[in-house]
Amino acid sequence: MVLSKYIFVKFILVAFLIILQSCVSSTLIHSSPEGAKIYTNSNFLCTTPCKYSDTKIVGSTTNLVLKKEGYKNLYTSLTRDEKVEAGPTVAGFFFFPSWLWALGYLPGRTFELEKEGLLRKATRPTEKLPNLQLKSSGSCFAINTDGYVVTNYHVIEGGSTFLLRGVHGDFYKTYKVKVVAKDIHNDLALLKIVDEKFSKFESLGYGVLNSNGEVGEKVFALGYPLRTTMGDEVKVTNGIISSKTGFQGNISSYQITVPVQPGNSGGPMFNSQGSVIGIINAKHLKADNASYAIKSPYLFNLINSLDEKVNVSSSNTLQYSSLPTQVKQVKKHVFIVETYR
Repeated sequence: MVLSKYIFVKFILVAFLIILQSCVSSTLIHSSPEGAKIYTNSNFLCTTPCKYSDTKIVGSTTNLVLKKEGYKNLYTSLTRDEKVEAGPTVAGFFFFPSWLWALGYLPGRTFELEKEGLLRKATRPTEKLPNLQLKSSGSCFAINTDGYVVTNYHVIEGGSTFLLRGVHGDFYKTYKVKVVAKDIHNDLALLKIVDEKFSKFESLGYGVLNSNGEVGEKVFALGYPLRTTMGDEVKVTNGIISSKTGFQGNISSYQITVPVQPGNSGGPMFNSQGSVIGIINAKHLKADNASYAIKSPYLFNLINSLDEKVNVSSSNTLQYSSLPTQVKQVKKHVFIVETYR
């Protein structure tokens, strides 16, 4: 009997230690360049690359400062809500408090440091294009690494020359594109970079879904609205899908609460996992919080109608990332498209 109690107590202690260990969440912190010193609450933590671990409960935030000589201090934070931790989640069915540690950090992250005294370039392009008149400007996004991008038909309608800005983050350099296919009825256009300066895009990190989203689903959009007053930095807005039909019941579009402005047209709309599920194309001028996005399956219909094979990215590495992390990746592949007469 005494032996049984001893075994039981030992079992409880071992189980408790296992649960306690599973409550630890870690993330590997990198900086670009490496060698930055990390401080939390004014206390030195480590030098990048380094591993950060804690046993804080879900939703806890840790403020960090990254310091490196010759670079500006970077102020950021870690929030323990980025991915599901299997151990505490399973343990929670037997020991309810374990669910307080059911969410943890992503395995790793990289923070980019900015050099001191670095003057940012003005974002308004200064390049002059002789004998060409700018007709319109919109947004577009890459669907693969081969230079194919998607925008709205109304963005390129009536144009003879089309240029991209923002490739590799450079708003001064332009790249010539050609129209590969267009769907006037569904307001879609597929373009391809045909400029000798271009080789390939880096890996996208996101995919394009050939399926529809659901009403109430959280979504966000990226684009370049009202460039004359808002500048050339990409803008992010978010909301939800409020209806599976668009203007006047159009079944090819969603109605969404994402705020959009002129210039957002042709930009991507992502779901919360970081996959493209729509293409922004309009807003309701006589209603609040009513914008529209073309459903991504209609893009696949356009691509599948071509004689040539065009691959569409389906791999998504962002499904467990926070919104800021998703935006940091996808904005690399959202560009300005300019239409000239």
